Amino acid sequence: MGANSGDKYTVTSMTGYGGRIRQSAPKIIIGVLLIVLSAVLLFKNEGCVINNKRTMETGKKLVVSVSAGSVNPANEDKLIHITGQLSSLPMLKDSYFGISREAVALNRIVEVYQWAEHKETKSKVNMGGSEDTTATYIYTKEWSSRLINSDNFN
Repeated sequence: MGANSGDKYTVTSMTGYGGRIRQSAPKIIIGVLLIVLSAVLLFKNEGCVINNKRTMETGKKLVVSVSAGSVNPANEDKLIHITGQLSSLPMLKDSYFGISREAVALNRIVEVYQWAEHKETKSKVNMGGSEDTTATYIYTKEWSSRLINSDNFN
């Protein structure tokens, strides 16, 4: 939904050239591991796709279309296909809000109007390899379906 403009809070920090290298090393290692992991997952996923395709082709050959109005014991343990009218016998009701509908499902979504923190970071590389980082925290009021914990706000 909508958001109000709010207060800002800014933090500036400086990291030297050596510190930047120390910060980058774990990220490079994680990147290499993610590439290897993604190759393994891609290979496994391709195998699942082939298996699903074979299963669907087998199912297409075995499926039997039946009427939704009757039960035939001859179709026991067979893969069947049914089409028919979807209906719901009892009227669904949300007793808290006093709403009732003729439907298959009724879902309530709750949202809270609350403060939210957004962080914007800007970095500037200086002569000699050091880096200045400025973090600006912007606070706005927003509708959210989850509780935002303001204890961790700056």
